[in-house]
Amino acid sequence: MIYAVPCNNATIAGHYSKANQFLIVDDNKTQSFFIDNPAVSVGGCQGKKQLVEQLIKHHVDTVVIRNIGERLLTKLFNHNISVYKASRNSELMSVHPSQLEIVTDLSAARPSINHKKKGCHSEKTRDVNSHSKKLSPQTIKSLRQVLGLHSQESEQ
Repeated sequence: MIYAVPCNNATIAGHYSKANQFLIVDDNKTQSFFIDNPAVSVGGCQGKKQLVEQLIKHHVDTVVIRNIGERLLTKLFNHNISVYKASRNSELMSVHPSQLEIVTDLSAARPSINHKKKGCHSEKTRDVNSHSKKLSPQTIKSLRQVLGLHSQESEQ
């Protein structure tokens, strides 16, 4: 199995996407290494997307969390990545699998507050494009005059 553990120095990070680095541990090959967290350096939705891509690139099967947003947790579940929750102040090198609690649903996640406030750039674009396409009454009146059209009201 290949694990990804969010870390800040020698402890498991308090929040998954805000960790400075991730410790990638391959227990089959008994090797481990660190990767920088693109969610910190790039930021926003794009950084979190890159984080998930990094985990997939490194063939991560399981992640360890303390806290995570519901949208990022959903993405991990969608990629069939198992999620386990560590207790508070867990030391990175002393955490044991028996101390971890499996996460099977979104009840363990925090609401994605920033997403609700700002949304992703792609979603902002969709919001802008989804505005009403109706013309104002004043614009319709002006167009009728320019085009020489008569309204049904003026014919009565």
